[in-house]
Amino acid sequence: MTTTTVIGIDAALAATGVAVWRYRPAGPGRFYLDTIRTSPDTTPRPARWGQITAPIWPCITTNTLAVVEAVFQGAKGDTALRLAELHGVILDGLHRRGVPYVVVHDKQLKKYATNSGAADKDLMLATARSQLGHAAFPADHDQADALWLLAMGLHRYGQQLLPGPVPRWRAKVLADVGWPPGFRLHLETNTAREGPA
Repeated sequence: MTTTTVIGIDAALAATGVAVWRYRPAGPGRFYLDTIRTSPDTTPRPARWGQITAPIWPCITTNTLAVVEAVFQGAKGDTALRLAELHGVILDGLHRRGVPYVVVHDKQLKKYATNSGAADKDLMLATARSQLGHAAFPADHDQADALWLLAMGLHRYGQQLLPGPVPRWRAKVLADVGWPPGFRLHLETNTAREGPA
């Protein structure tokens, strides 16, 4: 049986937000949110990469798409390097597992969520809870960003989580992202929706 999964990943060394939606033809779609936390005080960097990715790889199923937030453009020096390393580990891991992925820039994510590319973390969390909370309720900012990434991926491939007609600005953001052409959700997913798993 083919299982379709879409994963939103907001990667950071201290706290990585993950949002997962999984669907099997025999049942409804299910959502899962998590924040993966690591500490620099007790764990060297390569081990932290493993701690962050270990909960992600088991989420991969026979038909999976990953939507990953790009490295924060405002990061500088050592922080920028460390973030780039982590993103490289995640993208390489997805590639090696045959998972199509797309990288979404933070301004695109914020624009899709709030119609403002300058939205702060509190607004991203508040809009996720008010507009996507019926599907999965994020506990923190990291989960909120991951859930918005997941919502973008589902929306692009035919499973809109947001109520009502699609605003022009939201459709434009989706059109500006370089989505993998070979991925598709199964037709049965058009009506699949369930609360948090």
